[in-house]
Amino acid sequence: CTYDNIIWSFGGDWYDKNYQPTVNSPAAIEALDYFKSLVPFAPPGVLTYDWDENAHAFAQGNAAMTIQWQNAAPTFYDPEKSKIVGKFEFTLIPGKRQSDGSIKRTPTFGGWSLEIPKDSKHKEAAWEFMVWASSPELDPRLAYSQPGSRFSGLLDPEMQAKYIEYPGMLASLPIAKGRPRIAAYSELADALEVAISEAMTGSKTSKKALDEANDKFGTILKKWGYLR
Repeated sequence: CTYDNIIWSFGGDWYDKNYQPTVNSPAAIEALDYFKSLVPFAPPGVLTYDWDENAHAFAQGNAAMTIQWQNAAPTFYDPEKSKIVGKFEFTLIPGKRQSDGSIKRTPTFGGWSLEIPKDSKHKEAAWEFMVWASSPELDPRLAYSQPGSRFSGLLDPEMQAKYIEYPGMLASLPIAKGRPRIAAYSELADALEVAISEAMTGSKTSKKALDEANDKFGTILKKWGYLR
């Protein structure tokens, strides 16, 4: 997901409108080279971090900044887990400066959903719960552990004062982009993650890793019927 923020901000993408893989485009390679250039400025061992370790490093003051999901915020607020309480802010992700001086930023959009299994024996009760759980009255109460699902909660002055990530989230939403919504997503993501890891660890150049990933993308997209 972190690389998605970068590749999109650099003008690259996974594939074009016809599902032709573009993950080895010049923009994608430049994005991965840039991503790799940040490693020397990160804490030791960063290449093996998961999201929790990422949040812990920032909360302990071992990283000057980080890109994280909103649900990591409670860790930063908790004085038992964080050394930076009251010493940090949230803002838009970094981007790439354009020729006109503007900065192109493309945050990754993602979230959780409430769903009812088709074979559920309690569909009506489940629906009533979903309506209640996403209601304007309850939505703000969920904010501490998960982002709200309503703009009314994000725009509430009291909530913004309590959860300082809200203004940044509001600014991010209009320019955010969701991950590919296709059946082949998981396989494509696995192939891209391998390429990113190979480039970041130095076992392959960004170009070689992404060239191989692009070939895998073609095979995967053909298997799923997106390409002939």
